[in-house]
Amino acid sequence: MLKGDHPDYIRFPSDRVKIGDRKKPEDFTIRWLISSRLSYRPHEADTRFVLFPDASAIQDEAETALLKTLEEPPAHTRFIFLVSDLQLLKPTILSRGVIIPFQLLSRDSISEIYAGDPSTLDLLGGSLENQGIINSALFNDLRNRVKGIQSRLDLIELEKWLNEQEKVADKAADKVAEPGGEFVDGKRIWELATLAWIHELAQSPEANRSKLDALFAFKERLHTDMPGYQSYSVSLLFATLIQAEGA
Repeated sequence: MLKGDHPDYIRFPSDRVKIGDRKKPEDFTIRWLISSRLSYRPHEADTRFVLFPDASAIQDEAETALLKTLEEPPAHTRFIFLVSDLQLLKPTILSRGVIIPFQLLSRDSISEIYAGDPSTLDLLGGSLENQGIINSALFNDLRNRVKGIQSRLDLIELEKWLNEQEKVADKAADKVAEPGGEFVDGKRIWELATLAWIHELAQSPEANRSKLDALFAFKERLHTDMPGYQSYSVSLLFATLIQAEGA
């Protein structure tokens, strides 16, 4: 199940859960879930688990379609809705569930479970959510580019490269990740870049204090839902880092 390939473990992507077409619903939409999965018994296990890693991303129509199922769920299925803040969870879903608070895992616990590169253990931050992506070619490329920053010109080139990667990811955003895979859109690209960057600069925190402050501020602004705000945040981040690089 940790690999994400168990037939009775359904993990939705972390972004934009849609209702799906009425006649031929796309994979990982609510109508697909109801018609092609919940209607049948589990394949191997006694219980099927359906995970929404970001329940706040369930769109209104999808939520409405799901409510009846939540009111009378199949006896062999359990739903897990994850959210970073209960205020982000829709009241209609919240009222039909049991709240179970989760804490970050200790480093010892993660080291027992984690099968990736030991040098990337600290990047998990107490969660296994990023275990697949931090061992991917994309993340390794991000880490190498961050490590290679030596000048203002390097920062300008990195900003250009990240903007290009964001466009590529957003063009493919309508493609749903395979079960157990990673869903990467434009915002996710910036989240991963920030993670790699902070981890690199944290090796010498005092010498990189202003840069770390800028990255943490950007990480917070990244989740502000306002048209054009992300582009502004990116420009502000690199302007601050370029200034700090020349200080």
